Amino acid sequence: MKRFQMYRKGDISSTHDANQRNSPDQVQFEGVVFTDGRCAIRWLTSKGSTSVWDSFEDMMAIHGHPEYGSEIVWLDEEPVKDVLHYAVCLKCDTEFAHTSPIVNTFCTVCKELGYISLGILNSQPASKVTI
Repeated sequence: MKRFQMYRKGDISSTHDANQRNSPDQVQFEGVVFTDGRCAIRWLTSKGSTSVWDSFEDMMAIHGHPEYGSEIVWLDEEPVKDVLHYAVCLKCDTEFAHTSPIVNTFCTVCKELGYISLGILNSQPASKVTI
């Protein structure tokens, strides 16, 4: 997930009334790009609304407006893709890696509940990892 804010630095008073805009130094809307690529925005103007888009690009095609001096400020670093989290079964010590952090799930070997995440897998040899 990656959060952002949209500012409009240009003068939009000829196209937007006071209900539709904030001053240029204030955030116009804030948003989030979810891990599946969908995007949601929340307008922070006096007449706020919320919308969900299939993608950040689709949202920007409608609300980007370079002619308004639009500026996106990303609040989070670029999400890391394909990070492997190292974990071990609490009962049988089976080691595994998964693409999301896991606290509790069923072991594929002993079928008991109780994997625990040990952090991000950095230098484990691939032969030691089962996914």
